[in-house]
Amino acid sequence: MKNMLFIAPKFYSYHILMKKAFEDKGYNVDYYDDRPGDSFAIKALIRLNKGLVKRKTAKYFENIKRKAMEKEYELVLVIYGQSFTCDMMKDLKKICTNAKFVFYMYDPISSMPDRIEFAHFFDKAYTFDIVDFENYKEFDFLPLFYVKDDYNKRKIQYDYCVLTTAMPGKYKKIKEILKFIKKQDNNLKIFNFQFLQSRIVWLYYFITTSEFKRSKFWEFKYKRLSYSESNNILEKSNIIIDCPKEGQSGLTIRTLECLAAGKKMITTNKTILKYDFYRPENFYVYDGEIDFDDIFFKRDYKPIPLEIKEKYSISNWVNCILSLEEK
Repeated sequence: MKNMLFIAPKFYSYHILMKKAFEDKGYNVDYYDDRPGDSFAIKALIRLNKGLVKRKTAKYFENIKRKAMEKEYELVLVIYGQSFTCDMMKDLKKICTNAKFVFYMYDPISSMPDRIEFAHFFDKAYTFDIVDFENYKEFDFLPLFYVKDDYNKRKIQYDYCVLTTAMPGKYKKIKEILKFIKKQDNNLKIFNFQFLQSRIVWLYYFITTSEFKRSKFWEFKYKRLSYSESNNILEKSNIIIDCPKEGQSGLTIRTLECLAAGKKMITTNKTILKYDFYRPENFYVYDGEIDFDDIFFKRDYKPIPLEIKEKYSISNWVNCILSLEEK
């Protein structure tokens, strides 16, 4: 059995599902968060200036290095690696001399520009963002994935569904979309789940951003839905509303889950038009207004060929990552 070092953010349960996907391919996987802690304070400090947690990160990284000295890794996969520096990757490469190093970004480069230089220390670097791929020669293109491919045909309970983490930009656009929908028919059933890490985060947004000034803390949820709970809601919903963070043109995982589940989606992401699975019957791009006479609202979902859909499965994603290691 081959050994793999996997460093990635804790993102809902997707890091666990990704770990399992590699284990299903025969790898013994050691997983580490790409931050020295999972608290809101640690996350905020890294975003503000990673130097503020330099000592804590260095101590955390020493533990990873010690583990790497004990094992012979064939593959090192780093997703984002937001708290780690180029020098740390240099040190890790000196230890894991026989491993292939793969880097993956599932946030836009604009969110952390130093990842461009960071990518130079890997044998292969990928981005999920098609615009970043076009703009940065350091990265190849690899979209995100869906995990579940056996969605149940449940009775529809919700006409529209929002399942997202709230933040400036996203909150404003979702509010606009819901206003259009309610104006068209105020009797529609809407599942609106916008998550915030804590009421302190809401208060921060309330004080610092204009769009949250009229928001109420009770509009938001402060406990995450589990992966199975969110899938259950997805199955019971007719149309999903998707709004990536500002500056992001890469597809969200929610978009690909809709592809797998055969669900319609309203999205603010215009780059959906570039993908081979785009059909106007299935995806509506919101750009400031909604035309309810559009084909999206008038026709049933158009099934996507299996060979196209399977390109976006987690199994195919893992195969792409492993293709370098197997050469």
